[in-house]
Amino acid sequence: MTRMAIIAHGGAGADPEKATNIQSAVDAGGSKLTQGASALEVAVMVCAALEDDPSFNAGTGSVTRVDGSVLVDASVQTGDGRMGFVASMPETPNPVRVAAALLDEEVNGLAGVGARDWADERGFPRSKVTPGSRGKEIE
Repeated sequence: MTRMAIIAHGGAGADPEKATNIQSAVDAGGSKLTQGASALEVAVMVCAALEDDPSFNAGTGSVTRVDGSVLVDASVQTGDGRMGFVASMPETPNPVRVAAALLDEEVNGLAGVGARDWADERGFPRSKVTPGSRGKEIE
């Protein structure tokens, strides 16, 4: 029998709602693994689920900067040494999906508007975090 483990965290603190949401994402990932999904697919899926949850400071729930904008970062690395990453990327609800798409590209890291342009060319959705969508903004 193959043993597996999925470990995820949503930052510091002991918020019961966050713990429940993390467990839901991990449980969904475990289900996908037992259905034959790869570890990479599941890692990206679980991370994207947390990015979709506005209670986390990631993706959709990212805290706005002083100017009201949101810039996100993500990276994915595999055991065989492949890596993809994005940094300071605007208007992106799931930067981990963009980072994963860069794993097999000649250029495996992108930043800023260039990262967003690359994502647009490949059909990755745009999203703006607006004041109030997160609930805990930097003042």
